[in-house]
Order: sequence, then structure tokens, then C-alpha cells
Amino acid sequence: MQLSGLSLSLTKRIENAESNALSSRLHTLKQLEGNPLGIELMERGGASLFSCQGIPGPSFNKVIGLTAGGEPYIDDIIDFYHKREIPCRLEIVPGDTSPALFQTLHDKGFYHSDFHTVLYGVPQPIAGQHPALTITEMHMEDFMTFGAIYAEGFGLPSSLSEGIAVNNQVLYKKPGWHFFLAKEDDAPIGVGVYYQQGKAAILAAAATLPQYRGRGCHSALINWRMAQALQNHCDLVVGQAAFASTSMRNMQKMGMEIAYTKAIWTQLKSKR
Repeated sequence: MQLSGLSLSLTKRIENAESNALSSRLHTLKQLEGNPLGIELMERGGASLFSCQGIPGPSFNKVIGLTAGGEPYIDDIIDFYHKREIPCRLEIVPGDTSPALFQTLHDKGFYHSDFHTVLYGVPQPIAGQHPALTITEMHMEDFMTFGAIYAEGFGLPSSLSEGIAVNNQVLYKKPGWHFFLAKEDDAPIGVGVYYQQGKAAILAAAATLPQYRGRGCHSALINWRMAQALQNHCDLVVGQAAFASTSMRNMQKMGMEIAYTKAIWTQLKSKR
């Protein structure tokens, strides 16, 4: 199975796959009684706005899909986040941009604050892995373990592990979501999340306990999810990572390639 090469249409498909995964997650969390995380979603000029007051970091609070021609909607986007007292963060993909878009962002007090790498590839069969490592699909009772590994793996306070467990457990029976647990000699050491919509598969998240890194767990979780995509007749696998990070290199080892690097724009102050 091969992709025909990167194009603007494939770039849009890759970005839509990420947006669809985040939309599925937040729509599900919003349905919890009383919307305890304060989740709101909105569309403006083809851009998707995501907001989660209960988890104020950038993962769930960002704009995806703003392109050239979206300048008239930037004030609405700013107002959406200003009302929620959340920093306005835009993820701009190369290809469908313009000097007018960047000039408007500058005029509104935005600055180019970061980059983020998006990778893509095709599903792959299971390759060799460490004989002591096993990966299985998680069960409902595994989510407290998931929360603990995720928190420690990403350097988050252990006090957040229960919330992480609950916020992922609600996705367990939702179509397209799959969770995997990696064990070494029967000890849980890593977790991986996979989301599928149509024929596109998203490597949604993965974490390994720090003391077990460098033993192939992260690469094995990537490969396992790519094999899941192959089994489910996908033709595209998408992942994201910090540029030149271990995660990025592991995806490349599994045959994934850099699709593009997003430009992250953050509003320093409003000049409206």
C-alpha cells in the first residue's frame, strides 16, 4: 500500500483527520452531565475552534483549519477565547496561506510562537519487538493504570492521573477509539491511543514510563497501531510530535514521513 505523494489535497485530509479526532473526543466529554470541563466548539470560516476550560493547556484549546480568506473571522475567533479567558492559539498549515492572513494576525497582536511536526504514512504489519514486551487492547478496568502511566510519562502531577483516566474512559466504547497497554514481563510500562474515522487512522497519544524508555516500547506501540490500521483497511496513518524529538524519530523508523510543520501563532495582546 502506498500514498501517491504529498499534495495540498492530502495535506487537507491529514489536517482534517486530526481535527476529527479532537472533535470526537471533546464532543464526547461535553456530553458528561453538566459539561464539567466547560467544553465549547465552534466553526468560523472553515476553521474549527476548540475550547476546554477544565484542561487549559494547548492540546484542547486551539484553532485548526484557519486558511487564506479567513481574515474576516479572526475577530470572532479572538472573542470566542477572550470570553473564556483562554489564550488564543492558532495552528497554521503551509499551503493555503497568504501574506494578507499573516499581516492580519500580526495586526491583531499574534506572534509566531512555535512549530509542530505532522507525520504521515501507510499502515504496516507487525514488525519484530522485544520478546519480553506484550501489547494488548485495554479493558475498562485498565484506565486507572492508563492515567498513572500517562501522567508520569508526560511529566504531569500524579494528582491528575484520575482525571486523565476518567476523561479517556468515556471514549472506551465510542466508535473509532482504541486503547492499548504495553507490558514488560507483565509490568505495565506504556500506553497508546488510536482513533479511526473512515480510512484515516490517528496515533492520538502514547506514553512510556521514564524508567523503561530506550527499550523499544514507544516504537512497538506505533507499529501495533499501524498494524491495527492495516487490519481495519485504512490507507493513511497520521501522527504528531515535537520536531526532532524521540517520538518523531520513532515514527520515522516505522516508515512515516514528515508531511509538514505547523506554525503556531499565539495572541500576545489584542489590538482591536
